[in-house]
Amino acid sequence: MDKQENAAPQEKRHVFPALLPAVILIGTVIAFAAGSLSARSRGTAAQSLVWKPLLHAYDSVRLGLGADCIGNVYLINGRMLRRTTEYSEEAILASAEAVSRFAAASEAPVCCAAVPTGAGVYAKLLSENAPRSGETAALRSFTGALGDGIAALDLCSTFENLREETGYEIYYRTDPRWTSFGAFCAYQVIIRRLGLNAVGYDHFAVWHRESSYYGTLAQEIQYFDVQPDIIDLYSNGSAPAITRGTVWRADGTAQSAAQYYDTDAAGYAVFRSAAAPVVRMENALQNNRALLLLCDSYGAPVVPFLMQHYQSVTAVNLELAETLDWRAVTGDLDYTQVLILLSAETVAKEDGLRALNTETDSERNLLP
Repeated sequence: MDKQENAAPQEKRHVFPALLPAVILIGTVIAFAAGSLSARSRGTAAQSLVWKPLLHAYDSVRLGLGADCIGNVYLINGRMLRRTTEYSEEAILASAEAVSRFAAASEAPVCCAAVPTGAGVYAKLLSENAPRSGETAALRSFTGALGDGIAALDLCSTFENLREETGYEIYYRTDPRWTSFGAFCAYQVIIRRLGLNAVGYDHFAVWHRESSYYGTLAQEIQYFDVQPDIIDLYSNGSAPAITRGTVWRADGTAQSAAQYYDTDAAGYAVFRSAAAPVVRMENALQNNRALLLLCDSYGAPVVPFLMQHYQSVTAVNLELAETLDWRAVTGDLDYTQVLILLSAETVAKEDGLRALNTETDSERNLLP
């Protein structure tokens, strides 16, 4: 009771010191508005040696005065979340139709997993009055509209529970995508849906590949006064050795790869499928299982876990394969299973699955 009585005077003493940052804020706003004449976008201003410090000061003062958003990104408790007010129902249903059309022509069974972004998983961090995207409802609308015969998997509940139960980071703080541990958690659910037994966490060694990663959200708003993320890589010493790896570029040319992780790349590009339209990894498992993974960049860190179960895994990043005939470049291979793994960002994007069905109805076939 005494603490409540003392609260009002405590707040009152901060009124006058708050005037100084307010004055700075007003001055910065005016300067930034003037700067917009030469810097037409936030991204341009953020790269300018003149406007970058002003932009940073402007953001810092706004956050200090209680704002929780920079551009289209929320910044709450050191975590960045995409600010999306609504998803297009038309785009969601169009994505479901594209997946259903693909599955209808597939000779192999198809499983489709809908993946929440960090904004969907951590929506509870937002204030009650903050605009919300309704991401969970959007993904459930997507999976509910999928055609018969598709093994649909909604991962929203899985990650909402993990958010409450685990002390590990399941999504990056500066990127909307899941961490390698989050990808492992998704793998455990997905592989069981595919009818196989998951490999336990204790079978993997974890390598802290990078400890200063600032993801796409931090890069977008050019704000780095937050704790950077750690990119971890998982490896299983008892897994079958990789016998051949092939990476196809956007122009259709191919190069060999001795391992899935690209240790010469920086940031998220260490996962080869995040930077290349098509990646195929083959190993010595000799079980004649061949998986076709159709995904966006969220699927990239899942590939090493899937490789524990299949003689070959062919990962097609649909975000990067729009101009590439991925069926032609990957050659003849009878896939035994198809996994379509899509985030809310791709599902709700107009023409986000353009690369999924590129042939005419008479030509459409799963086999490359």
